[in-house]
Amino acid sequence: MFVELVSKIYQILYVGKRSDDVYAAESDMWLHLNMFLNRRYFE
Repeated sequence: MFVELVSKIYQILYVGKRSDDVYAAESDMWLHLNMFLNRRYFE
């Protein structure tokens, strides 16, 4: 699952979008990753 997530990250970052879109996607990705890790390790 983690490898798939990383692959999606690179697709988003290097697909040629505007920098604003990249930053928004990156922030959204980290938010979901943190939520996933918190659920997995702290529940």
